[in-house]
Amino acid sequence: MEMTKRGGRIVVASIPKKPVPVDAGRMVIYERSLIGALAYHNDLPRVAAMIAAGQLSPEAMITRRVPLAEAPAEIARLAEDPGDDVKVLVEVGA
Repeated sequence: MEMTKRGGRIVVASIPKKPVPVDAGRMVIYERSLIGALAYHNDLPRVAAMIAAGQLSPEAMITRRVPLAEAPAEIARLAEDPGDDVKVLVEVGA
């Protein structure tokens, strides 16, 4: 954050594994902006088309599968410590 110029924007383009302290006073004094982005806004239609065309296999990204009944506990676990998980697939009807 300290490397950002006065009036600059800081973009967090992922979900940090641990909470990150932010000094709101310094953000205001230096007129910096903090923006969060998951980077999905324009990507989903393009990625869905690639999967449908067989150009991309999402299986490689799935690091864990859980049944629907375990979804709340899995979300809590991921919020606490996501470890090395990339994508967790919640299986409905499994």
